Amino acid sequence: MTRSIRDFKFEPTPDEIDTVSGIDYYTSRKAEISLIALCHNLRHQIVRAIHENKGLNLSQLSEHLKIEQAILSHQLIMLKRARIVSVQRVGKTKLCTVNSSRIVEINELAKIFIGKAAGS
Repeated sequence: MTRSIRDFKFEPTPDEIDTVSGIDYYTSRKAEISLIALCHNLRHQIVRAIHENKGLNLSQLSEHLKIEQAILSHQLIMLKRARIVSVQRVGKTKLCTVNSSRIVEINELAKIFIGKAAGS
């Protein structure tokens, strides 16, 4: 069975917070959601395009990546759930921006996991 980011909720209940191998469940879940979202080639391209252009609306992003807006919207749902991309309505358009603080947080989570895997 393939797991989807839709299968996960972001906020654990108190009884879900546990430590396994020195990494608490909540931190592990956040990392898993983020990595699932970023480990998809198209979603990675979307994040890169938004970041390089300092934000794009859906039409611009669709044209830039040469994909249909329906496909783009589906992928943006995953990125929004992982809090990697924010979408705000500006007039009649929706402006997509990268959540830079979330990218820093993902980087820090990766360092924690790499450190734990290396035995430090």
